[in-house]
Amino acid sequence: MNTKNITIAVLTAGMAAALTGCGDGTASDTGATSTAPVPAAASEGAPNKNARGAIEAEWGQPVEVKDASGKRIVKITPLKLDATGCDSISASKLAGSEGPTDVIVNAVRFVAKVETGDYKSSQWLWQSNIDLIANNGQVVTNLDLSQDPALSDIECHGAMNPQLIGVPTNSSKVGGPNIYLPIGKTNGGPKAIGYAVMADGVPEGTYRVEWTRPADGWQLIK
Repeated sequence: MNTKNITIAVLTAGMAAALTGCGDGTASDTGATSTAPVPAAASEGAPNKNARGAIEAEWGQPVEVKDASGKRIVKITPLKLDATGCDSISASKLAGSEGPTDVIVNAVRFVAKVETGDYKSSQWLWQSNIDLIANNGQVVTNLDLSQDPALSDIECHGAMNPQLIGVPTNSSKVGGPNIYLPIGKTNGGPKAIGYAVMADGVPEGTYRVEWTRPADGWQLIK
């Protein structure tokens, strides 16, 4: 099995169970320390970060990411998971899958509003900015998941918001790149959806945001 298939197998076998298994995401059933969301729009001081170094917020909450001097890099607000006209597939069809048969991988549009400061980026909101966090804290990028051959024809059709590339400085825009979201019947999917900040002059991996799963699970708009 090559490296790509190992990554997919980890997601669809071991991680599919973690993303959509029987646990409720607490420390007692995942082996991971539970981290409460922090106020994401605090303007003074550095925000608290979870064990993965991410600013953690409730789904739908705007998060302003600042550099060490307090200067805005980007403010991002998740608006909805739009599954209108989008395909889905059983996770059992993915490469190397040995995971739960009730897991459905949904193509959805991650619709969010991006507000920029003075920083520039060629990639404010692309598919590769987004990742999923399992109940055990493992992170799998949307880009890795999208490499599975079974997902090549699983997409969203019709009108959609674009990926955000050339957003001017000190402006705002709404985008909606396609992502893949595995959801099972027992706990509503991954414990969080992550966003990796990619801006000119900012080392990759320096800033991440994670929005936690709502109590009633991820709600797809159809």
